[in-house]
Amino acid sequence: MGKISQEDDRRKIPHKILVEKVREVIAELRQGIQEGRIKTAGELDPQQVGERAYHLARTYLSPNLRPVINATGVVLHTNLGRAVLSEPARESLLTISRGYSNLEINLETG
Repeated sequence: MGKISQEDDRRKIPHKILVEKVREVIAELRQGIQEGRIKTAGELDPQQVGERAYHLARTYLSPNLRPVINATGVVLHTNLGRAVLSEPARESLLTISRGYSNLEINLETG
């Protein structure tokens, strides 16, 4: 596992996440052995375990939100995010998100 986290591209992935993904791959292999799907030692190659763990970690860390077209016929479909923000609302959000705000605190009562 130490060798896996030392390789150049893998340095960008937090060690904790890479370890978690290595454990997932090992659990998958263990299950494959128990179910008889894995029969040769070649399928247990440490390099392949590392590559699979790296791929899982990259997928896990990749942003997965993307713009979509709401063609459901429902104006505010909760599974497609929330209402589209107007330009002034987006500008206000951008301004306030640059620092701390009173989002969850009442400034008058504390």
